[in-house]
Amino acid sequence: MRALPPALPHAPSQQHTGSSAVAKAQWSDIEALVKDWFDQGMQPERGEMIELAYEKDAHDDVIDALDTLNGKPVPSLDSLKQQLTDNGVLA
Repeated sequence: MRALPPALPHAPSQQHTGSSAVAKAQWSDIEALVKDWFDQGMQPERGEMIELAYEKDAHDDVIDALDTLNGKPVPSLDSLKQQLTDNGVLA
């Protein structure tokens, strides 16, 4: 058996600087995805919107943005936009 070389040390990980590493989503992409639900009077929850985003092959930024929501039903499109703005995930 041949001896393996000594393991190289791992490169130091990037320090968290307090800024979000998540790319920001475009509101227009999120609105286009879920607007029909709100127009029908629905109040979708985080998981339902994420599931729809996966079904519609939405951009990862949209899915990541929706993932920042709490598990409560969202009462309106305006409320959704406000929550996402407050979470700092909209471009």
